[in-house]
Amino acid sequence: MDDESYANIVFANSPEKNPKVQEQREDTVYAEVKTADISSQPISTEVDKTTMMPNHCAAVTLGLCSVLLLLASVTLSIYLSTYISKYKTMLVRYENEITAREQLGAHYKRLQEQVHQLNQTLEFILKFDQFPVQQYCQDVNSSTKERICNPCQNGWKNYMSSCYKFQMTDFPWTTWNKGKTNCSQLGAHLVIIDTKEEQEYINNHTRYYYDDFHGYWFGLSKSHAGKWHWVNGSELNGGNWKDNRDDGNCAMTMPSSDPSRSWAAKNCAMENRWICETEALHWPQG
Repeated sequence: MDDESYANIVFANSPEKNPKVQEQREDTVYAEVKTADISSQPISTEVDKTTMMPNHCAAVTLGLCSVLLLLASVTLSIYLSTYISKYKTMLVRYENEITAREQLGAHYKRLQEQVHQLNQTLEFILKFDQFPVQQYCQDVNSSTKERICNPCQNGWKNYMSSCYKFQMTDFPWTTWNKGKTNCSQLGAHLVIIDTKEEQEYINNHTRYYYDDFHGYWFGLSKSHAGKWHWVNGSELNGGNWKDNRDDGNCAMTMPSSDPSRSWAAKNCAMENRWICETEALHWPQG
C-alpha cells in the first residue's frame, strides 16, 4: 500500500512525465503576467498634444519666416531699384554739369585770348599817329561786304610774327643809313635776322642782281668799339658770315644757296637794296 501510493504521487507531480501540462502552465503564467502589465496602464485613444505642438509650431514659424524673407526681398529689390534710378539720374546731372563747366572754361579761355588780342591790336594801332586802315584792310568779303584785314600792309610779306618789305627797286638803291631811315619812316626797322629759319626765308625771297658784290642791307652794323650790334642795340652772337667781317662796318645778306654763309661786311656808303621788318598785326578772331 505504501509503495503504490508513493509511486502515484511521484508520477502525478513529475514534469518530465507530462511536459505538455508543464508548458501549458508556463504559458498561462506568462499570459497572466503580460495581461496584468497591460491592464495596469490606462488605455487612451487621444493624440498626445505635447508631442505634436512643437512640430506644428516649427512648421508655422518656418512658413512665417519664408513670407517675411519674401517680403524683405521684394522690399529690398524695390529700394535698390529706386536708389539705382536716383543714382543714375544724379550721375547724368553731374556729367552734364561737368560738360557745361568744361565748355564754360573753354569759352572763358577764348574770351581771355580775345581780350589779349584786342589789347595787342590797340597797342599796335596806337603806334601810328594816323593808322593806315586802307593799307591793312583792302580786301572785302563778297558775300558779307565786310572789310577783311590782313596782318601786314599792302606790299609786305608775312612770316611768323613779322612783316617784311623787300625793297626790290632796280634803281636807285641806297646806303645803309638811308635804308635805316626809310624803314623808320614806314614804322619799321632794317630786318633783324636772329634765327636760321628766318635767314632761309629771306634767302628764298631775295635774288641775284647787278653783280656778285651787291646784296641787301639788313639791321647789323659795327660800333666804334669794333663790335657788331643790331639796330635794337643788342650785340651780335654768332652770324652767317660769307666773307671776312672786317671788310666793312655794315652788313648785307647776299643771295646764296647756303643760308649759313650769306652775310658780307661792306662799306656803309655802298648803295644796295634793303629789307625792312615790322611787327605783324594780329587781328582778334571771333
